[in-house]
Amino acid sequence: MKIIVVGATAAGTTFAAKMRRNHKNAEIILLEKSDTMSLGACGLPFYVGGFFEDANAMIARTPEQFIDSGISARILHEALELDAGKKVLTIYDAENQQKYEENYDILVIASGARVLPAPFSVAKNITLHTLRRLDDGGALHHALRQKQHQQVTIIGAGFIGIELIEACLNLGHKVTLVDVTKKPLARTFDEEFQDLVSLELQNHNVTEIYGYCAESILEDSSVVLENGESIASDLVIWSGGITPATEWLASSGIHMERGVIQTNKDSLTSLPGVYAIGDCATVHHSILNKPFYSPLATVANKAGRALADHLAGISNGFTGMMGSASVKACDLELVRVGLTEEEAKQHGITYVSSFLEDRDHTGYYPGAQKIWIKLVYNLDGVILGAQIAGKRGAALRGSAMALAISKKMTVSELGFADIPYSPPFARTWDALNVAGNISKL
Repeated sequence: MKIIVVGATAAGTTFAAKMRRNHKNAEIILLEKSDTMSLGACGLPFYVGGFFEDANAMIARTPEQFIDSGISARILHEALELDAGKKVLTIYDAENQQKYEENYDILVIASGARVLPAPFSVAKNITLHTLRRLDDGGALHHALRQKQHQQVTIIGAGFIGIELIEACLNLGHKVTLVDVTKKPLARTFDEEFQDLVSLELQNHNVTEIYGYCAESILEDSSVVLENGESIASDLVIWSGGITPATEWLASSGIHMERGVIQTNKDSLTSLPGVYAIGDCATVHHSILNKPFYSPLATVANKAGRALADHLAGISNGFTGMMGSASVKACDLELVRVGLTEEEAKQHGITYVSSFLEDRDHTGYYPGAQKIWIKLVYNLDGVILGAQIAGKRGAALRGSAMALAISKKMTVSELGFADIPYSPPFARTWDALNVAGNISKL
């Protein structure tokens, strides 16, 4: 069996490594367009912010390590065209500046995603920073250290934009956040949590400007908005989102929607023998019971491992994903699992929701912090989604809710769940218990 894997970040490398263990005799070719394999890109905002200094710490495995395990790992090799009828892939070898063809028995597309092109003009002398690849991180790491107390404008209030705020503040810079939406994290959390993030940013003296698009970046790095407002800047970062890196598949006939490869529960595409995983493809949603797009590292890693087991005929416990994600907004932890209220509305689900403000541990033990929990559940009380925010313990409680939702726990069961208690960590009735008990049908 000859398997070609296109893309060597989270999904592709996880698949290749697990497939090698599952199938000792398979010929596995791992292609990567850049010069870096197995990059944990989620660490990039924290690297540029000085929370650690060794960029190589984000690289899980080198090409040499893949080769040592019996995988033909090829950096600077770009997939150009797919002929699914002939089962042939056209590849460009950048180092030798030549094209060549490889046939395959199974093709796994894990080409990931790229940064969306900026929808505004940028003066020729200005570097518009993005953060997706290792070289992006190196460039931004350097730029943020060229002088002290810079005025940084971040355009885009999604996960990366929010994490970059803390990175810039940690280096002593001032930050202005711009987004066309009305509030931060508007596409991933419900409004109650967007407001908590905005308040946290205000407490860290971040200037927030919402509801306007950037129109241009001028020669002096100032950002001009569509309403004519000008933002003085020393450095500008574009974090306006990503799009699947699937342009090379345009002539292949593969089924895509807005560039996202459509797959079934087993990651099979519309083309025989062609699978897709990671940021370029859909994954099965275990609550909605249909494909959805969730370009996150956890999704990519689990989809890669699940596909390797599937192709090897190994049964595992993978049932899909449900949109679990977490982010740190300065000192505030936020986590979401399953459906938000807005997503439940979008999918026509009849639901009930509850919202709680509580404390993360017993009041008499020092340092108790507020914690906020929102549950979304159906008319039978089965929990469909949870969102949690707080200065401490929110993310770990989100992990507990991921298990609860995956096992179809009801709000009543959550109310009496045997959650460990000790004054430094929780209350006798933990905030999760209370959230379950206040959730009425």
